[in-house]
Amino acid sequence: MSQRKNFVPRNALFATLVLVMAAGLLAPVSEAMAQGEPFMELLRKDIQTDKVLLMTAALQLTDEQGEKFWPLYREYQVELSKIGDSKIQLIKDFAANYDAMSEDKAKELAKTSFSLQEKQLSLLKKTHKKVSKEIGPIMATRFAQIENQLLSLINLQIASEMPLIK
Repeated sequence: MSQRKNFVPRNALFATLVLVMAAGLLAPVSEAMAQGEPFMELLRKDIQTDKVLLMTAALQLTDEQGEKFWPLYREYQVELSKIGDSKIQLIKDFAANYDAMSEDKAKELAKTSFSLQEKQLSLLKKTHKKVSKEIGPIMATRFAQIENQLLSLINLQIASEMPLIK
């Protein structure tokens, strides 16, 4: 029971921090999409910077753990950025075909979307395994929880800006 008491305030503090940072960062997503790639790239860099701050605060790694974790996280972010590039391309493809969507194009977009979701999950699993090996399963799972929460917030914001297919 005492463990639960410690869990709630820390979790509530983290959730509040995530929501505050996400609200400030993700509000301009529709503007970034409208402004084009240079603005989108700036927004992505801001999100990555704030993700590092959130990860640092939530993980509370020792120096030794940090030396092992951060290179893995940077490697993860590089791969995640590639998936993000593909997601941006998917959004552009959706927008280009929005007014004259064919059934074949809709199938292609759905297939690509599912594939990107699978790649993102596969990358998270692979990184979780590496982090678990280097600094233990508890910290690896905490990393995966935090990353999943942040990715869910980002994906929700993007989805809320996207119109439904006609």
